[in-house]
Amino acid sequence: MSPNPSGNAGGVERFCNMLVDVVTNMGWEARIIGPPSPRSLDARLGIAELKARKFLAHQCREYDPDLVITNGLLAFRSECPRIHVYHGTIIDHMRANGRAQSWHNRARKSVTLGLAEYLGGRGGFRVSVSDSASREVRKYYRFTSDAIIPNGVDTALFSSRQPKESAARSLRLQSDRPRALFVGRLEPRKGADLLTEACDEAGFDLLVAGNRAPASAVALGVLTPQQMAVAYRAADAVIFPSRYEACSFVVLEALSCGVPLVTSRVGFVETLLDAVPEYDQLIAQPDSSALAARLRSVATSDTSEMRRKAQLFVSTIASQEAFSSRWEQTMRKVIANAG
Repeated sequence: MSPNPSGNAGGVERFCNMLVDVVTNMGWEARIIGPPSPRSLDARLGIAELKARKFLAHQCREYDPDLVITNGLLAFRSECPRIHVYHGTIIDHMRANGRAQSWHNRARKSVTLGLAEYLGGRGGFRVSVSDSASREVRKYYRFTSDAIIPNGVDTALFSSRQPKESAARSLRLQSDRPRALFVGRLEPRKGADLLTEACDEAGFDLLVAGNRAPASAVALGVLTPQQMAVAYRAADAVIFPSRYEACSFVVLEALSCGVPLVTSRVGFVETLLDAVPEYDQLIAQPDSSALAARLRSVATSDTSEMRRKAQLFVSTIASQEAFSSRWEQTMRKVIANAG
């Protein structure tokens, strides 16, 4: 179940497409389905999620699968075995993105969407994408995660093989100032409001890969995975001051490329710090001055050894191969137990 079955831009969409590759390599057939665009009246009345559940259940019955994998809010009861994946929780997501909405709208959505997310976890094998997501699921919904499987990254594509100078020339970047790369949507949850001030204070040019960019930034636009790998290597640092994440692909890709990652202590980063505690010297609160200080330290400190350790950790726990292996074992286990 994907929010956008034909897309690959968002985290859940990318996750679903990676699962299709896993299923196909197992010799099975896979299909991604998703809800129709909700009517504005349904959204205002708080019934859009209910209608989406009914629509998805109908689509599923027509397909008659042996296994269903649902995600977050997109879930329903099924006759066959079902795995439900928690990519974090909507409650903390709404709290972190609260600047974009009124308090009563946040409260309404937290209740209605939280209920949909809770119902998704009932009756299914529950997978969380990080330790932090698993803790949230237990805190808000009193569910125990049956497995914790991080997202996967193509460590062959996102690697440190291409020199920074060569990558910068590929993107036609000519400034002599250090470069900080931000990847994603410009929303409060991701700390987009802190980017310009932090980079200005640190003396960095800001590069943005996404559909929008601040006026002062170098806009790279929406990049293919191959172009994205080049952008990481062209940067002196990746800046990702997210206020909430569960297991960000940006974090995994930056670490896999060996680029200094200035980010906050959320989601998979907590797991990273357990394995590579010295990486804490690049971790900052979502505050422009704190971020600027971490960016400046990139130019003055030798971070090569801790970046090497982080790169090795990601290749071990969150490579495409590790993702595929753990998901194949999980799917076979769920089907075997149901039989």
